[in-house]
Amino acid sequence: MNRNADPIIAPSVIASSGAPSIRRTGGSALAMLSGLVALVAAVGGGAVWLIRSDAQPTDDTLVHTVERGEFVLEVAERGEIESAENVNIRCEVSSRGGRGRVKILQLIPEGTRVEKGDFLIRLDSAELEQELIKQQIQINTKGAALAEAENKNKTSRIALQEYQEGTLEQERKTIEIELSKARENLARAKEYKEYSKKAFSKGVISKQQYDADVLAVLTALREKEMAEMKSGVLEKFTSKKKIIDLESAINTSQAKLKAAEADVEFEAKKLEELKDQITKCVITAPAPGVIKYANQDRRGNSGDEDTIAEGREVHERQVLIQLPDSSQLQAKLKVNESVIDRIKPGMRAKINVVGLHDVVLSGTVRTVSQYSDRSRWFAGGVKEFTVEVALDQPDERLRTGLSAYVTIECQRLSDVLQMPVQALYA
Repeated sequence: MNRNADPIIAPSVIASSGAPSIRRTGGSALAMLSGLVALVAAVGGGAVWLIRSDAQPTDDTLVHTVERGEFVLEVAERGEIESAENVNIRCEVSSRGGRGRVKILQLIPEGTRVEKGDFLIRLDSAELEQELIKQQIQINTKGAALAEAENKNKTSRIALQEYQEGTLEQERKTIEIELSKARENLARAKEYKEYSKKAFSKGVISKQQYDADVLAVLTALREKEMAEMKSGVLEKFTSKKKIIDLESAINTSQAKLKAAEADVEFEAKKLEELKDQITKCVITAPAPGVIKYANQDRRGNSGDEDTIAEGREVHERQVLIQLPDSSQLQAKLKVNESVIDRIKPGMRAKINVVGLHDVVLSGTVRTVSQYSDRSRWFAGGVKEFTVEVALDQPDERLRTGLSAYVTIECQRLSDVLQMPVQALYA
């Protein structure tokens, strides 16, 4: 190459291997042909490069003039058309059993158009129905225990009232009668004693009779003291102790009653939950739309056990069906980690939908994932990031699941010096 002449070099366009393509427009149209010629020349000449300061291009040499012009950097990747807003229908049946999964018994075909309230999925409710029967028996048992606790609480309250208003008063009256008799007996004994004393002094009665009357006074006095003591013990100790025991029995029965009520309430709640779970085994459409199974990854990332189909088992909170909103469509694509830093929200994009060759849609980058997706087994450890491009005006012929080629304009420069990257040699 003549160093004093205009800079010329074999042209080409950048092409990546194992990574998304990046386009730089503004180069020669002989891109790929130049690369092949250079490769054949290198192999045929034994890979001997002769660099001479006075070399001149021959007539069959592919050349490109280094010049200034507009430069556009684009990232192109294949993606898929989907709805930006989906009604996700999840499995709301609580996990049960060792694996915590429930089987799909019946499933509406994918692509079926449904209206609100239409049948979608039937899940296996056999285990729940068995639990419902057992729970009903448990409710009856707890109900019997509650009735017994209520009766004990009532009888304990009646027992306290019975003692305070009946038994205690009876005991008081009995002791009062005993005390009155003791006092009367004491007064009579004292009279006999005085009469015996006078009669004994006159010799009318013997000393033995007089001593007997004196002993009778002492006996009557002790009987009166015993009656008075019995009355005091009843008021200070016996009645208070009995009342405390009866009140304690009331408190105990009240606690047992509350526990029984809580048990019945808890078991009744479980019964209602089981009924609700059985109801949720039949899933209907919450809104109109076209059925789309929520298979996690149509490229094969998810395991076979996550496939939505009759006979498959699903877990709680798993998305089973999506009802896409066809009025809000977007293109979803995965971008290689080597160029993800070039893509920002708000960048413009062109979308070519497979099958609609005459349609080129425009859109705007809506979101760029901050975290890489799970690597596919054939990706060789290369990380990919999800990018969502909102369509400006969706075409009525679009439907979710269609493949599309998305070209995102990352950078546009004017009046810059540029050449094909294949023209550079290290």
